[in-house]
Amino acid sequence: EERLVGILAKEMPVTYETECLKAQAVIARTNLYQSMEAGGDGSASAQENVETKEGWAEADMKAAWGEKYEQYLERMENAVAQTKGEVLTYHGELIQAAYHTASNKQTRNASEVPGQEAYTYLVSVESKEDILADGFLYIGYMEKQQFADTIQKVFPDEAIAADQLPGALEITERDSADYVTKVTYGNTVVNGEAI
Repeated sequence: EERLVGILAKEMPVTYETECLKAQAVIARTNLYQSMEAGGDGSASAQENVETKEGWAEADMKAAWGEKYEQYLERMENAVAQTKGEVLTYHGELIQAAYHTASNKQTRNASEVPGQEAYTYLVSVESKEDILADGFLYIGYMEKQQFADTIQKVFPDEAIAADQLPGALEITERDSADYVTKVTYGNTVVNGEAI
């Protein structure tokens, strides 16, 4: 429970509504417990899995919150305390408590995401307000050669020609929420997540 305060601080702005903080505390606890279960075999990879669930240390919170440190720490501690022991389960098992800042107005069915098919409880729902989220739209620029070099790793059997980009990339499949699931370059089809 003590670790959750730092995890929560790292995952969500302290100024969010109390109920949002409490919901995120339950999500963070679920993911932490799931990592701890996966780390039960003592292996290095299992221990690494648990360590990736680390949150902010006291110094991180003090740096981020400044003179409001005590006030904000109390908010985080209260969110964790008010949800103590609460986790999300499906058929008695801890779930993958996926969350995100924003979707494209529709979340995804996990069954349509490569590698996530087992998470049948993660079903698509409408989320139209997401387009109003800060940072919803991000536009980044990359030189064509840099782009070619980057996607060459995803298409190792193809000779990526920078002067043919982006037109030579073809979106060949989307899921029911309109997320790209397959992209083709030449004769190679890759998972849309890779792109």
